[in-house]
Amino acid sequence: SLELYSYDGFHPSLLGSYLAALVMFNRLTEFDLSKLSATINTGIGKVNISTEVAQILKDAAVEANEQFKN
Repeated sequence: SLELYSYDGFHPSLLGSYLAALVMFNRLTEFDLSKLSATINTGIGKVNISTEVAQILKDAAVEANEQFKN
């Protein structure tokens, strides 16, 4: 199980924020998410997500968008 929320159970964790960004990016651009890096550039440096976890989140984003197509 992946932690998508921070310790308060309300705000997204890093992975939750990454997933939300993937969903929005994919919905707006229809870009092939498999081509995206698992490295996130932030204002304070780079964050690396494992390839396996990144692929799970990318697949979830695509699935979410497929379920809610107009």
